[in-house]
Amino acid sequence: MLPWPSYEKEWVAMLSNLPTGNVLVHPITSLHTAAFESVKQFHPNPAALKQSVTKLHARNYMIIENTHFVVCWTPGGELKGGTAQGIRIAESLGIYVYNLGDPTVLAAFEDKLEQRKEELL
Repeated sequence: MLPWPSYEKEWVAMLSNLPTGNVLVHPITSLHTAAFESVKQFHPNPAALKQSVTKLHARNYMIIENTHFVVCWTPGGELKGGTAQGIRIAESLGIYVYNLGDPTVLAAFEDKLEQRKEELL
């Protein structure tokens, strides 16, 4: 899901050349009501956003809405920056967030990865 057709066009072109075939590009439109409503609901100042930034935040909703969990990093595990918007969306949808910027979460994640590594070897 892209905020507009030319977004990351070089990346999309590179993926289109892979042996797996075509990449479908779906720009966000006004038909994606829930995505745009999420910007109004979760952004601290949605009225101040340019249209392009609103579309980027709406894209966060489209990325997160059908996931089982989110892995992210913010400084100190705090709600900061654009990632905070995604965290707020995930939490509102009941999606668990592993914020690796939180030292406790990172340590638990590393322990779990180490356990899986031992299981696979």
